[in-house]
Amino acid sequence: MAGFSQIFVSDSGRLHNNYGIVCACHKAQWFFTILVWHEKVLRKYRPNIQLNDFSMIFENRLRKLQDRLRNAGWRIQHIPWQPEGKLEIHNPKDPYTWLLLLAGFAGFFGGIPLLSNNTVSTPVGIGIMIGGLLLLFLSRFTTGYNLYRKYIRVDAICIDREVQEFEDIESCGSLTKNTFWAPRILCEYKYKGQIFTVTPIIVKMVAFNTEDGVNKFLDDRIDVNQKCTLWINPDLPLQTFFHKKPITGPHTA
Repeated sequence: MAGFSQIFVSDSGRLHNNYGIVCACHKAQWFFTILVWHEKVLRKYRPNIQLNDFSMIFENRLRKLQDRLRNAGWRIQHIPWQPEGKLEIHNPKDPYTWLLLLAGFAGFFGGIPLLSNNTVSTPVGIGIMIGGLLLLFLSRFTTGYNLYRKYIRVDAICIDREVQEFEDIESCGSLTKNTFWAPRILCEYKYKGQIFTVTPIIVKMVAFNTEDGVNKFLDDRIDVNQKCTLWINPDLPLQTFFHKKPITGPHTA
């Protein structure tokens, strides 16, 4: 699934989709990425500088929250691809991707006050905002290319699968319940003579609104002998994607 697992268990035992917590995790994740990048720059150009261990403590706590959110309610627990205490993020190292991202945010959100304060004409303001959105859209593809271009295809065996129901937290108390379904699979594959057991990231365009829809999605991609395709990071074999290598990014379990 894209992003942190969007599931938690309420007091009644039902699964809910807690967008507030998920959004907070995403913001914290990107804040920590910027923090680490800033620390690396300081250490490179000022090697004698004394830095405290705030980022390490922050990362450890955020990782615990990450694990708790994505494993709540699941029988199949996520298999981490980073050591304990280290946040699992797909961080694009290409500076051009970050420039596109920052320029996109600046263009879109900067165009709003320019337009509302009549600093620029309406066509120019709308053009700046549209340009910002296009840059943000483009940054998704450059991120995907830089993060996943080295991933390789391997054959795997699906040894277990699970489908869970969860509910949009915003529909609680309303007459209409927005219920969705999410899959998690457990796979094994062999790479360079070693067998790895993984819970690959499943990238999909839309949420499943029926259990049958999820099972059909999996059945179409896992044959009767339970064989399937994974895309793996050769430098970090526990970091995998199910069936198809993503063309956009970043994606996290």
